[in-house]
Amino acid sequence: MSNAILRAGPYAQTSSSNSSGFLNIGAVNDSFVNKPGTPNVNTYPVNCNINSTSNWIWQVSSITDAIAVTQSYISVTGSQTSVSQNFTASNDFLGEGLFFCYQAVNSFTLSGTYSASSTKKNAGSEQNILFFTIRVAGSTLLNDSDVSFGPAGGSASISDSFSVTLPAAVKPAVAELQFGTDFMESCSGSITINNIVQS
Repeated sequence: MSNAILRAGPYAQTSSSNSSGFLNIGAVNDSFVNKPGTPNVNTYPVNCNINSTSNWIWQVSSITDAIAVTQSYISVTGSQTSVSQNFTASNDFLGEGLFFCYQAVNSFTLSGTYSASSTKKNAGSEQNILFFTIRVAGSTLLNDSDVSFGPAGGSASISDSFSVTLPAAVKPAVAELQFGTDFMESCSGSITINNIVQS
């Protein structure tokens, strides 16, 4: 029989920085935070497993511009069982994606789809990379990428479904689903998380 855990939230505060083409989310340093008046890159909703209820709505933080930090909180309500978001960037993707904290007595499966495309910015033989990664508490669960060589204007694209196991977490753990690029432009992408249970 599983043990109960103390429910944190409704939001949690972390530290973060932007480097190497993606957003580095640090450990949770405050598990009991109210919803901020303005979304910010250090504060994420805390979910319970993959369940959304009328008392505690499943949410994600969507960062659609990692440079200007254009961010919103998206809720899964009513008859919804998924959350989806589109992303664009005139230059590099630098951490655009979906982010959330979660607690879970047992491990659970997070599934969905992702796709993205981008154009090579510079001429030359250097690698220009487009990637998608899923990380939990700093550990990489999935990494997909495409490389473009040769002249400027070459393209890179990725598209697939995902199914990853998120480990049990008594204290809120941070989940990151994000895109990144290296010397790309005209980037676009989308992420969908499926099978959120309404109970």
